[in-house]
Amino acid sequence: MALAEAVGTLEPTSAVLLPPGAGGASAIEREIARQADRLRGLDVYSGLLLSDYPFLQEGIRYTTWHVMPPVRKAVSEGTVRFLPIRGSQVSQLFRSGRLPLDVAVVHVSPPDGDGFCSLGTSTSYPLTLARSAPTVIAQVNPRMPRVAGDASLHISEIDWLTEVDEPLGEHARAAITPTAATIGDHLAALIPSGTTLQAGIGAIPEALLANLCNSDIGDLRIYGMGVDAIVALAEAGRLRSGDDGQPSALCAELMGTTTLFDYADGNPALEMHPFDTILDPAHIAGFEGFVSVNSAVQVDLMGQANVEHLGGDQLSGVGGGYDFAQGAWLSPGGKCIIAMPSTNRRGDVSRIVARLDPTAPVAVPRHFTQYVVTEHGGADLAGLGLRERAEALIAVAAPQFRDELTDSVG
Repeated sequence: MALAEAVGTLEPTSAVLLPPGAGGASAIEREIARQADRLRGLDVYSGLLLSDYPFLQEGIRYTTWHVMPPVRKAVSEGTVRFLPIRGSQVSQLFRSGRLPLDVAVVHVSPPDGDGFCSLGTSTSYPLTLARSAPTVIAQVNPRMPRVAGDASLHISEIDWLTEVDEPLGEHARAAITPTAATIGDHLAALIPSGTTLQAGIGAIPEALLANLCNSDIGDLRIYGMGVDAIVALAEAGRLRSGDDGQPSALCAELMGTTTLFDYADGNPALEMHPFDTILDPAHIAGFEGFVSVNSAVQVDLMGQANVEHLGGDQLSGVGGGYDFAQGAWLSPGGKCIIAMPSTNRRGDVSRIVARLDPTAPVAVPRHFTQYVVTEHGGADLAGLGLRERAEALIAVAAPQFRDELTDSVG
């Protein structure tokens, strides 16, 4: 049916789940905004979106577990509801009924000859919840790649389809700063050949992956988040060959550009799977030498990490960092790494602190923090006592803050 008709099936009392990232159904988002007067009372849920959130209209309630810049102010003011939940908990909360779900929106490829539509760039929670939602609306887009793995819905599982030919949401590669480049050098020293690597998005992951492209480290598998650098790694011969039938990338989201989307299309070397698989620590533990690299806003001298909050404001969300950290600890030879610049951009605030801000939540507890890497080196906290941890972290803090941090230890 037409786009307006598909959105016209929504009731003002409905709870609607939108897909995230490059799988965002932006045409449906815009049509919800156009019908906002009729839809007063609608509840909308989603993870991170790459759009400008057009549906944030009077009378429409929005709930998210990942805060992006366009909604930070609204979250701070309380007009957008934030859920402090792990990525692995999203599907469980909807399926259990703790969060309401009437309509799941998905963004898919046209059906193949057998009637299967691929979710392409985003399988994380959309695939699982589309399989359990009472009603499914699909934005069908010929530009959506058809990907390998557990990534498809049959048309019999979809209630309403609307065809929209528009570009997928893209996430440009972050520029590699000199600080990020140095951190990337330190991180590469912790990545042996054969690693299954989860590194997320941002300047530091870009620096690490660029470093690996130019190294002699090989037989790598990328895990979790697919980025454009996967294509460069493949072209440089750094990814596992796939001769054993195993993919060289296992992802729940593709956050990149058409370079990545074209690479993923019909490519058995890159598989997409839902969060139920990708964020399962037991599944992660099955990969020997799994290395998890995530960022943080602050790390205190006990090793506690705040990854989402600063100065009383919600910056992002819990995400999958805790799940990846847990899986890395369970993986034989695995490593759990927090990588971040030692200071803010101006260089006048240390990101290694004596204690976390009083309002800051602990996203990664001290017993999960293994390596902390800054531009000044890496601190391996495994097996260290509290004073030894503090000393190791002070050694990778910015030099101008080390005396102050040392004094705080007593």
